[in-house]
Amino acid sequence: MNWNKIKEQYPKALKEFMLWDFEDNETDFEEWVDTAWWLINKRNIRDLYDFFDEQGIYISIRYDNRWENPDSTDSEVINYWDWDIDDSLNNLGSSQVEEPTRTEAEEKAFEKAFEILESKVA
Repeated sequence: MNWNKIKEQYPKALKEFMLWDFEDNETDFEEWVDTAWWLINKRNIRDLYDFFDEQGIYISIRYDNRWENPDSTDSEVINYWDWDIDDSLNNLGSSQVEEPTRTEAEEKAFEKAFEILESKVA
């Protein structure tokens, strides 16, 4: 996950995530951000599912396959990962590219989710 890109392009959404993750009521939040930025780079990316669920942004990662050339008898099967993002009523985004790994699909989906949240945060 490219956290520096998230920090630069979606600062309000990142702040929401950091507030969600911030547990120490004794420490000033801004001070915590300055001293603990390196921690976010070590985060378990799976925590982002919980965070975005609580924001009403639901991420689905799918494994699928297709024939490379369905009209050919010697066509290979292409395996890939893709993603969708929904709220309770609408599709908010979908993968435009078939990703070769789950990790790559998740990173693209989380980046899109940060973009969506950035537009929602006042």
